[in-house]
Amino acid sequence: MQQYDWAFEEAYMFGSLAIDLEINQVVDPKKGIRAVLPKHLISLENLLT
Repeated sequence: MQQYDWAFEEAYMFGSLAIDLEINQVVDPKKGIRAVLPKHLISLENLLT
């Protein structure tokens, strides 16, 4: 949020539109959920700084 100078609402809206939630484990009773963000939406350099 701070790196892009986004307000909380803008970051929340970006996450809501861009992030896809997936279930990791279907067989095990203990399920996990992961968030997937397409690579073309953010660069690796921005993630590491």
